[in-house]
Amino acid sequence: MPPRRAPRQNPPSEEDENVSSDWTNAMEQFFQRFSTNMVPEINYDIAYKNGARAFSHAVEPLNAQNWVETIEKIFIQVRCPEDRKVDLATHFLE
Repeated sequence: MPPRRAPRQNPPSEEDENVSSDWTNAMEQFFQRFSTNMVPEINYDIAYKNGARAFSHAVEPLNAQNWVETIEKIFIQVRCPEDRKVDLATHFLE
């Protein structure tokens, strides 16, 4: 049996390039919208449900340090953006 010939390939036309470019632009827009919707809004309730508690005073400095470390771990857990951490942490100070 003779070998099969490869199908003929036409050189790319301008129309093919336009379709490819349009498709690429559409996918970029989709992923930009998708990625912005994936970041949840972090607020007091979400942090509280994940274990953040109010801090009013500490007799020992170690207690204050433990509270700071706990808050930092919770912020990592809920993926809190850097620009919201200070604002949110101040809500837990009494």
